Amino acid sequence: MKRIAAWAALAPRRNHLMIARYPRPSAAININRREAHHVHHFAAAAGPPADAGGNDRYVVSRNGILLPWRQVRQQFRPLDTDDDCGSNSSVVDTNLILPDVDAPMDASTLLQVLPRGAYTTCRTVGNGARIYQFDYHVKRLARSAQSILETITGEDKEKLMANTNHPRQHHRTPSQEEIGELNIVDEAWEREMALECIRSTLEAFCAKYHAEGCKVDGNHCEFRIVLLATWERKDEAGGGNGRKHPFQSALYCHVGVLPQSPAEDESTKKHVQVLIHGHGRENALAKDSKWVLDRKKLVNGDGDECSLEARPAYEEIILLSDNGELLEGTQTNFYVATEDSIVTADEGVLYGSVRDSVLRVCRENNIAVELRPPTLDDLKCASGVFITSTSRLVMPVHEVVLGDLLSLNEEDEESDAELPASYSYPNCETTERIRQLVRRDVETHSTPVYGREE
Repeated sequence: MKRIAAWAALAPRRNHLMIARYPRPSAAININRREAHHVHHFAAAAGPPADAGGNDRYVVSRNGILLPWRQVRQQFRPLDTDDDCGSNSSVVDTNLILPDVDAPMDASTLLQVLPRGAYTTCRTVGNGARIYQFDYHVKRLARSAQSILETITGEDKEKLMANTNHPRQHHRTPSQEEIGELNIVDEAWEREMALECIRSTLEAFCAKYHAEGCKVDGNHCEFRIVLLATWERKDEAGGGNGRKHPFQSALYCHVGVLPQSPAEDESTKKHVQVLIHGHGRENALAKDSKWVLDRKKLVNGDGDECSLEARPAYEEIILLSDNGELLEGTQTNFYVATEDSIVTADEGVLYGSVRDSVLRVCRENNIAVELRPPTLDDLKCASGVFITSTSRLVMPVHEVVLGDLLSLNEEDEESDAELPASYSYPNCETTERIRQLVRRDVETHSTPVYGREE
């Protein structure tokens, strides 16, 4: 009863957003006049539809209620050095979050502006009709939230601020008793809230940008959905002061059009390069929004010529363990393939939803899997290399630039072999087979946005 009551209190009122079912690929969105009035009331507050391409069109909601972008910018303004929530505002470009601007934020910027928490990125399939690996994402969201809270609970404010680069760090961490009252560690709460948030936010996106039948600018599309589970002080969110438990759960949902990856678009296939550079994440068990900022430092570098910013030809940066083993990308899982097997790390990495699909299709199709970090020797003998992520699914890698591995090899006194700058992998049958199997797996492991499909 407690869980039901909590959900009822937080669930959005259906008359705030349109209640029409999200359309099948061939159907147009059906909005009656009364429902449309409420949708466009919120859309108008967030500003007019963008005239440019789909990549600058975003909407965001909190616990299912659409937030105007101006409100987000005003509520989460650039932080002062004396702000209770932290003093790391220099990490975020303040030009992106000016309070009087109505322009939408992309997910990366929003995760830097909102309070620190657990996040996950999922996608739709079937032209917006289903959510790929939805239950997997919900379970990981709850596990990540629990891991973040366990990691930072009990730390004093000074230590907490010293250990994070997130500009919107919470003013203090909840006690164990307070954690027990937070829904963000409850998979059942998150599943229902997440599905409701996704439904209403997708509907708001389609109404705001006049999308019909899962089409934007006349083209069928899929959506990229980012969920952030965090906690906020009740007095800041209008819940009053003096409560026994001053924190409350919040689930933010950000929706935008999913860009088509080169692996999916036959007409724009490109030579995919990755760079080996940097070390693994601090807490691989949790998908922490703090990682967005850690990744930003890796990508932009500090005058580092190996950064993605300096050399935009790199699709991804592959991170190393302390022993020089290959762990994962900053946004992807990493695999080395032979003629009949693959090697991928099992420890020190975040378990991605597409990684789950890869391991499943390999089991079902007798493709051997070695769960260990790939090494330099594996790269030398490999038939192919690939990376996986929500947007890319399975993306073949054509060239691995050794980067930091070259430096480690030079420091190794026992190694007298001179390494090439990179290894190339033109075509790999194992990678292509897995790519096709995962594409089919996507269709069978997706959750309809609106219950059972007819």
